[in-house]
Amino acid sequence: MRQGKWKAVSANRGKTWELYDMQADRTELNDLAKSQPERAAALAKLWHQWATPHTRGATSGRGFMDDWRWTATGEASGDGD
Repeated sequence: MRQGKWKAVSANRGKTWELYDMQADRTELNDLAKSQPERAAALAKLWHQWATPHTRGATSGRGFMDDWRWTATGEASGDGD
């Protein structure tokens, strides 16, 4: 989720979040979520508000996120429908 210079990233379906200042840290090496928990929580809330209607599969009955399977290395595999 992006908002201005801020980027929130979750690799586990929104359970935990990392926060990056993309102007100061374009390579995403300095996670600011612990030092700025309110900002991370606000971006996570925005993501959840967006994701809720978008994660319900219109034709398959499966949610968008359910179409992807995450491997142990963090790579995604799936049909993407």
